[in-house]
Amino acid sequence: MIDERTGRVIRISDGKIIAPTQSMLDQDFISYNLWIDQGNAPIIINDGADSGIKIITKLAFTNRFTITEKIAIEIASIDNIAGTMQERQVAASLRVYLEDIDRASFIDLSDPGLPDALSYLVLLGILTQDRINEIINNPIKDIEAIQ
Repeated sequence: MIDERTGRVIRISDGKIIAPTQSMLDQDFISYNLWIDQGNAPIIINDGADSGIKIITKLAFTNRFTITEKIAIEIASIDNIAGTMQERQVAASLRVYLEDIDRASFIDLSDPGLPDALSYLVLLGILTQDRINEIINNPIKDIEAIQ
C-alpha cells in the first residue's frame, strides 16, 4: 500500500517499507519495481479515507492499553508453580500472547482474530468489551502508524 501523505510503499504482509529507496541493490525494491512493471498497482491510502487496513506499530498497540491494564496482564502472566494446572495454563497463554506481540512486525487492528484474542482478557476480568472496541476501533494517530 502507498501512504499518500508520505509516499512510502508499505508491504502489507509484514509492514516493511520497501519504497522509496535509492538502492537498486535492495531486493525488495527490485521485486516491487518488477511487480509494478507487470501492470500491478498498490493500494493508495488517502488521509481520512477508510482503507480497511489498520496497521500500527507494536508500541502503538500496547500504548492503547492503560497502565493498570498492562500491570494486570503482566501479573496474570506470572507462573505460580504452586497454582493449579488451570491457573498455570492461563498464565502460560498470556505469556504466549505477549510473545506473539513481541515477535510481530506490526499489529493489524483489522485482523479478524484480534477481537477473539482480546476477548480472553475479558474472561480474566482485565478488559471489558467496551475497552476492546476502543483498542481496536479508535482512530489511528500519525504517531501510531508504521513509519
